This record gives sequence, structure tokens and C-alpha cells, in this order.
Amino acid sequence: MNLSSMLRLIFSEKSFLEAELTHIEKLRSEGKAYPPAEEFRAEALTRIKEKRKNLLKSAAWVLFLVASGAFLALAINEYLKVPMNCVLALRAFSVLCIAWAVWSKLGDIETFKKETLLEKTSQYIWKFFYSFGVFLGSLALFLVATANA
Repeated sequence: MNLSSMLRLIFSEKSFLEAELTHIEKLRSEGKAYPPAEEFRAEALTRIKEKRKNLLKSAAWVLFLVASGAFLALAINEYLKVPMNCVLALRAFSVLCIAWAVWSKLGDIETFKKETLLEKTSQYIWKFFYSFGVFLGSLALFLVATANA
């Protein structure tokens, strides 16, 4: 995997599809159990479209979280004095939330359909703490701290 593949996925569905099919044929030539690339084309295209849609949705969500944190920080800056140690605590807490979200996924064993209560709860925990961490990080980034008394 490389940067070129990532950029193709984001910017050129057709180019990524062709690269995916070439990759499948390479795996087949190495003796790995894959159907011929052309038989996989329709499924690959469906998966690529879904991934691109999810990338767009996640980008919009992250932009919303960052903007929300920034606007709240601007409002707080207008009316309150925030000590530097509070800003530092917010920064640390945002890092802890994001780290916890990421590390909470370690050891997860998923079923094929990902529909068990444990899997759904794990996914919710990940989304909540990651989102909360991004929001807090944005808030802390845009807060103007005053000197500690």
C-alpha cells in the first residue's frame, strides 16, 4: 500500500478499480485463492463506491467537530478568561480520548456481519471517544489561555 493507491481511491474511482483488479490478478498468479479479476469487478466497484462515500462522510464529520470546537472556543474567549493549566488539561484529555478510542480496538474479534451487541457497542465507544477527542482537541487549539495566577 502506498500514497498513490490512497490518492487513486479518493480522486479516481476508475483508476483505483483498475489497480484493484491488477492487484487481484497478481495475487492469483501467486497462488492465492481469488476469483478471476473480471468476476470480481462488480463487487470491487460496489466496495470502492461504499468506501469513497464513507470517506466523504467521515471528512464532513471531522470538519464539523473541528468547526464546533473552534466556534465554542471563540465564544469562550469572548466572555471568559481561561487559565493555561485548563487549556493544557483539555489538550491532554483530548489525546487520552483519541488514544483510548484507538487502543480500545485492539483485540477486537469481529464476526462477518459485525452485528453482535459487543461489536456494535465497541464501534459506538470508538466513534464516541474519537469524536469527543477531536472536538476537545479543536476546542483546546483555539482557546486563548491567560497566565496562571
